[in-house]
Amino acid sequence: KQWYQRRVAITAGVIKEGTNAAAGVSKTDLMKRKLALEAKKKKLKNVNVFVSIDRLCVRNMPAKFTDNELKKLMSKYGNVVQVKIIRDITQANSEGIGKSKGYGFVQFSKHEAA
Repeated sequence: KQWYQRRVAITAGVIKEGTNAAAGVSKTDLMKRKLALEAKKKKLKNVNVFVSIDRLCVRNMPAKFTDNELKKLMSKYGNVVQVKIIRDITQANSEGIGKSKGYGFVQFSKHEAA
């Protein structure tokens, strides 16, 4: 099971140059994706790294995106158990909410939704 989880974590969302999925994707974006894949492979060689088959990392989110907006958006794909936008607490607003770092996590109740 752990092997399968690591394989899914490595290959999920991969877009390779020259494939149909890469049509219309810029060379810069393809290079970023390739570097991210290499970093992921290196990280996953560490047996202490936890891999979840029902949690996604969502990147490039708008700075003012809220947890509720992320949950509403992702609920279209399945039952969302938890969302967490990573924030910089050193740049908190008057309500004490830190500025979004542009990424977060969404956990679904089923792997198929993720």
